[in-house]
Amino acid sequence: MLILIAESKTMSNPLPVNDSDAFDNHCPLTQDRVEELISSWRELTVDQLAGAIKISPALARSMKLMIHDFPDKSRMSPAIEAYTGVVFKALDFKSLSEEAKQNAVARVRIISSLYGYLRPDDLIKPYRLDFTTVMTPPAIMMSRYWRETVTRLLFNDLSGEGSTEILDLMPADAAACIDFRQPAGITVKKADFKETLDGGRRRTPTANRLKTLRGKLLRHIITNDITDFTSLTSVETDLFCVDTVTDDKIVFHC
Repeated sequence: MLILIAESKTMSNPLPVNDSDAFDNHCPLTQDRVEELISSWRELTVDQLAGAIKISPALARSMKLMIHDFPDKSRMSPAIEAYTGVVFKALDFKSLSEEAKQNAVARVRIISSLYGYLRPDDLIKPYRLDFTTVMTPPAIMMSRYWRETVTRLLFNDLSGEGSTEILDLMPADAAACIDFRQPAGITVKKADFKETLDGGRRRTPTANRLKTLRGKLLRHIITNDITDFTSLTSVETDLFCVDTVTDDKIVFHC
């Protein structure tokens, strides 16, 4: 079972890469495409970047510096440690045992607006981009730009692992990077969370709590080495338990 999560907009500062072979051994599969994109952005002004990415001038200036710094491979971070959003904080990768870390590297994949498809130990540079941003030469959203490539890489991964199951922990904008209709024989289930209010009404948790639950579920799966949907449907923790299972969804009561 491969597990899909999405990038976070917040990122840590890159770390020194001391091993000269480190990047060659942990190079993102889409590195060449990313370098082409970055190169096409180098002549954009701060105002143009701010307008295209819909960020403040201050953030656009930071993005401009990141674009020019991109070729420097002396400071980078593993993708699973680079992102610092709510899901990644709840996962708390650094506190995992070495066995669990290796499990995460083998089974978790991160969908990225800039890199498309990332393995947890791929070395990356910091950036700020949305899946809906139009910053590609064909003038299409990043999610559409990456869709064919990410779909191919994902199903190649499944084939290589001999797996037929995908657990989707992504928000909708990241999921748009993947065509889940192909190939046949693959089962995709989205993890959904519902909480019960007074009076019995059920609702999806608030955004921050939902992200926390996704991260905690991911941590539980990795630390307990849950490898298939059958095992996942019996999960019960202090935070959530399985409520219902359908063809395309596992709903957790929280």
